Amino acid sequence: MLCPLILFLLLLLPLLGSDAEIVHSDTPLLVIWKNPYAPAATNEDSMGGAVAILWPDGRIIRTGSQKEVGREYIEGQIDKNQLKNFSDFLLSPKNLATADFDSVAADAPSETFIVDSASKKHQWTWGLPDKQDMLTEIEKQVWNFAIKNPHPLDAKDPRLEKFDPNKKG
Repeated sequence: MLCPLILFLLLLLPLLGSDAEIVHSDTPLLVIWKNPYAPAATNEDSMGGAVAILWPDGRIIRTGSQKEVGREYIEGQIDKNQLKNFSDFLLSPKNLATADFDSVAADAPSETFIVDSASKKHQWTWGLPDKQDMLTEIEKQVWNFAIKNPHPLDAKDPRLEKFDPNKKG
């Protein structure tokens, strides 16, 4: 009888540790996607694609700069404290109370921000270069993340296309 109890405790202990609050999910907490000006899509400076994808457990894929969108990516992890502070800001009632919007002229460059909170999925699209203050602050914080153990990621990695807000299905 003692052996099954010990086995049960050994399986349970990792769940009770300090990482118990971390949620492992295939659904990102945040996706920032750059949509280029459609007629100029072949222009090198107007590539579209993922700017950043952040998961609730701190995994992140991000470009090194705006000019690298669609070309070069790094993958890594952000610190638990940084993730908590960012999540508190991102999922604040003020931000989540912001109505979803799509404020872009036809064929204009834009960025789409998708936040998947526990209660609702939010999507905001705003024309470039002007942005709504909330989105500017979200992106600023993402660019300031200190990424631990960064390593290059192929721009054709299927995880990047999987979260393209322009693809249906």
